[in-house]
Amino acid sequence: MQTCHSGTLSASPDGAASSIALALLRYGMPAVVAMQGEVGQAAAHEFARMCLAALAGGSTIAQAVAAGRSAAHAAGHAGWMLPVLYTGAVPGRSRTLASAARRWPAAPGSRGA
Repeated sequence: MQTCHSGTLSASPDGAASSIALALLRYGMPAVVAMQGEVGQAAAHEFARMCLAALAGGSTIAQAVAAGRSAAHAAGHAGWMLPVLYTGAVPGRSRTLASAARRWPAAPGSRGA
């Protein structure tokens, strides 16, 4: 899912900070990559292309986000700084895509189900 403002914090009626990203973390997702504002299509594409390639290559989620941001910056996109990584991880321990996938059961109908 790619959405603008998914990492933008807003105050809920009870005064707590809220965003799509934080809601997903509360649901139990180990990590969420979100956008802190409105990002252009070209910047989002470049970020996602390199971030996903880095994940597929075995990089940690934090390394992949950094690679995606660097690629968007190198391509001259002003929105390179909008992607943000939220994690529920223990500091100092970063997950790879494979280690994160082992935490979650396979989706119904997938090869792993």
